Amino acid sequence: MLVIGLTGGSGAGKSLVAKHLLSRGGALIDCDAVYARLVDNPSECTVALSDAFGPDVLTPSGTLDRTALSQIVFADGGKEKLALLNATVHPIVINEVKRVLTKLSDDRVPYAIIDAPQLFEAKAETLCDTTVFVLADRELRASRIMQRDNITREKAMARINAQLSDEYFAERCEHCIINDTTERELKEQCASLLDSLGIEDNGEKE
Repeated sequence: MLVIGLTGGSGAGKSLVAKHLLSRGGALIDCDAVYARLVDNPSECTVALSDAFGPDVLTPSGTLDRTALSQIVFADGGKEKLALLNATVHPIVINEVKRVLTKLSDDRVPYAIIDAPQLFEAKAETLCDTTVFVLADRELRASRIMQRDNITREKAMARINAQLSDEYFAERCEHCIINDTTERELKEQCASLLDSLGIEDNGEKE
């Protein structure tokens, strides 16, 4: 089974790219959704977060109190707590991704896409046969974030500026898809990438 790592900054449009890349019978592993499942139920992940940040980051039912954790991690604007959060969470998420990949392979799924904004920070690229970077104009990204999250342009740009640069992704990824044109052109780019990876059209419709 071929594994494709998909990454890029906020507002680049990874979800839409993933939709078109899945058109030939692939399966999606959304790392943000994996994390959400792990912390929205009592799990190894919630226990680890409690050990790292204290029991107050959990609700009485043992799920993650996201507000409490955010107040700790971003309280002083420092990077140490954020680094601790990533060091705590990433290995657990990666283990779950490995489990899902094994099941997909057993089910003879032809290819899988790992959608991971922090693909390289989590070392998830080690699970991939190839990596894809989604690129879009910064102003367009800001507009998408503003519309999606109902925030100001200033806050959207601050979020973009706080993330890794386009150059960072470009240096590490084998492929790039530009998502600031029409959806038709985007679909053509995705089809060309799938062709280059040897993934045949199985006749499925999006």
